[in-house]
Amino acid sequence: GFERSAATVFDPTVRLSTYSFANTPARRLGTAGWEAVQQALDYTVIASAGEQVGGSRRIFDLTVEYLTTR
Repeated sequence: GFERSAATVFDPTVRLSTYSFANTPARRLGTAGWEAVQQALDYTVIASAGEQVGGSRRIFDLTVEYLTTR
């Protein structure tokens, strides 16, 4: 059947999982719903990029602080 297992990640605030489908019934859905899936993926990429920008900004601020007190 369907199984979900938690993935080990470096950031404890992020929860990722691996999903597997073994011997589960399947049927072709066609193109219906693909637009919603694509939009969800687009939002995911945007959110991930925003998180990376925030982390980069924090690293930059810490570097500037270190260099000015050195």
